[in-house]
Order: sequence, then C-alpha cells, then structure tokens
Amino acid sequence: MLKETLVLLAEAVERKDHALTRSGHYAAGEAVVVDARHAVGELLALVEEHGWPTLARVGRDGCDAALVIAYHARTDEKRRMLPALARAAATGGVPESHLIDLSVLITLASGAPLYDPTGPDLGTGRLDAAGVAR
Repeated sequence: MLKETLVLLAEAVERKDHALTRSGHYAAGEAVVVDARHAVGELLALVEEHGWPTLARVGRDGCDAALVIAYHARTDEKRRMLPALARAAATGGVPESHLIDLSVLITLASGAPLYDPTGPDLGTGRLDAAGVAR
C-alpha cells in the first residue's frame, strides 16, 4: 500500500510537471504546485513517523518515488528529510545516490560550493555550482 501511494503521488507530480513544460499555462503550473505540496506533505509525515522509505519496505519503485517527491520539497523541507535519508543510506536501505542527489540539491539551493574529491582543485577539493553544470 505504501509503495503504491508513493508511486501514485510521484507520478501525479511528474505528469503535471510535464504538462506545464509542454503548455506553459498558469493553470498547469498551479496544478503542479498543488500536487507537489500534497505529495511533499505526505512524504514528510511518513518520514517523521517511520523514517525514510527503504528498499525493504517499498521496493526500488517506492524509493525512487520518494526521491522524486523530495525533489519538489522546499529547501527547508529537504533539510528536515535529509537525516532520515542519510540513516537509510548508511544501513543500505536506499541507494547512496539518493542521498547524494538530495544533498546536492540542498547545497545548490544554498549557494554553497560543492565538494568534489576527484576535481581539478585537489588542494581544496571544492568547486562552484557553475562548474558542476558544465
């Protein structure tokens, strides 16, 4: 049941997001925001009560859906969810890439430089967000 709910919420947000991209209409944008806020609220409640949805509980589709929903969260909400996602990643409950993705989104939103241990600046291991986009 939980997996199906996460997948349906994520699909609704993505479907309307794609419609907005195609049409550019205000009503489509408003629908994306309404669906995204609902989905994020559901995910936040789930995370606060049970922790981040793991592969064992919701399968790969459910984990991916939770990440898609988290993409649409405000930065403060992403920060609230990050510790639960980090705990799940530390125990192998979710792919580590999910933790990296959400962490990068938070870092980019804050304007802080990203850490790149393999980057050209081996002295500091840091690069700016513009360098990541290249």
